[in-house]
Amino acid sequence: MLNSATTAQERQDLLNCSKIDNLDLMAIVQSIMHNRGTSSGLSSGNIHKLQTLTRARRELVQEESAVQNRIRVYVDHIFREYQGKSIGLMGSVSTFSPFPNCSVRPRVI
Repeated sequence: MLNSATTAQERQDLLNCSKIDNLDLMAIVQSIMHNRGTSSGLSSGNIHKLQTLTRARRELVQEESAVQNRIRVYVDHIFREYQGKSIGLMGSVSTFSPFPNCSVRPRVI
């Protein structure tokens, strides 16, 4: 793996401002010859299994969050009265909740 900043520096050292694929390739070769790259092998064994499990868990958590959000949207649309009601009294607007002792409205989990 090569950092693009490394090859850009090689281009500045070797070349003028022209942009030619052969010159870019020469900058990459020079970076590799000067040992400015790193090697990265594919994961195997337990590391590969852990990466697979982590990705699967992340996808499941995202799907769970999406389902919970959809349920909340449907509950908010169907049971609008649980969100409270705004009433205008003498020039000011007050919101009355059906759950006056509860600071947060009920949520579906």
